[in-house]
Amino acid sequence: MDRVEQKLRLSDEEFKRNVGTTKPVFQMMRKMLQQAHGKLHQFGGQSLTWSIDDKLLIALQYYREYRTMENIAIDFGCSKYTVFRAVRWVEEALSADGRFQLPGKSPARWRTENGSD
Repeated sequence: MDRVEQKLRLSDEEFKRNVGTTKPVFQMMRKMLQQAHGKLHQFGGQSLTWSIDDKLLIALQYYREYRTMENIAIDFGCSKYTVFRAVRWVEEALSADGRFQLPGKSPARWRTENGSD
């Protein structure tokens, strides 16, 4: 069973405490990200390394739990830069829709402040 399915099996209260949002809002985010991915890859392109659900969980952990990208990378078995790209993509896709306002902890600022490219 994947990470999202495990979390969706939690009660509504446990889900909100664990993920940081309600199940309906989470499902809305999933749908918006699936649409954004579809538009981005409508003419082909590289397949996903991480599922949309995993990218969403990575971003929510980054914002909700104030975890470092390095700690999240260890949990997901990837590089810190992969976490950065996932958070940035989720942030840009949700912000572009206009229904979500994301907190000011922007990975783009993190990248500039730390001088990494």
